[in-house]
Amino acid sequence: MEKEVLLSLKGVTYAYGERLILEEVSFEVERGWVFQIISDAGGGKSTLLNLCLGMLKPLEGEVKLFGLSLNNISYQRLKDLRRRIGFVFQESTPINNITVFENVALPLRYHTRLSEEKVRSKVSSELERFGILKYSDERPVKLSVNDKVKLDLARALVTEPELIFFDSPFLKMGFEDYGRVLSILRELKRKGVTLIIVSNDKMLTLSLSDRVGVMKGGKMLGVKTSQEIKESKDAYVGQLLSGEVSFAPEE
Repeated sequence: MEKEVLLSLKGVTYAYGERLILEEVSFEVERGWVFQIISDAGGGKSTLLNLCLGMLKPLEGEVKLFGLSLNNISYQRLKDLRRRIGFVFQESTPINNITVFENVALPLRYHTRLSEEKVRSKVSSELERFGILKYSDERPVKLSVNDKVKLDLARALVTEPELIFFDSPFLKMGFEDYGRVLSILRELKRKGVTLIIVSNDKMLTLSLSDRVGVMKGGKMLGVKTSQEIKESKDAYVGQLLSGEVSFAPEE
């Protein structure tokens, strides 16, 4: 069966002013893959995701999403594409003047024509899956950091997107919540959802990832299978996955 590439980058370069963030980054992500990006701090990983989402435009090179170039795409076309994707940012982004329930319901109300009964059913199901149903009527400002992350995850998944971007989803999680989210990611993979995850998490590499992109200093050093990463003697890769190299918020 012919492969279907959902995301491709060719020679993508980006800079903030005089500061070069990404340099000639190229890779492809096929439908159904879990594509993990491991990187040092300041390696351009968050900028890379923003380029993939069309929030930034490359200085050089091309980004394609679902076969369409994002370089000169119209706002309406990009909006249509985003209905097919979900994304979870590094920093939690709930809307604090509406309830937890309404935060998760928002993309369904905005992107679909589901009945109110169906919306309520889907939202309740997602909140329960992430263990935060009891906070439905609370404002997000009252949630713990962990629970805000789970709220972001529930909101990203409620529309059942084909492709989901995650920026450091495990960074602030305790062991129990980590296990819950990893289990949900496995379920999404079984359903054929394509996942692009920025994380140096070793368990993700060992148990879930199909391909791992290794970044350093804004360059993509290479894309490996999880088996190749497991067998790698590369000191830098080992340091990333062992936590010896800092993986911290950036940009």
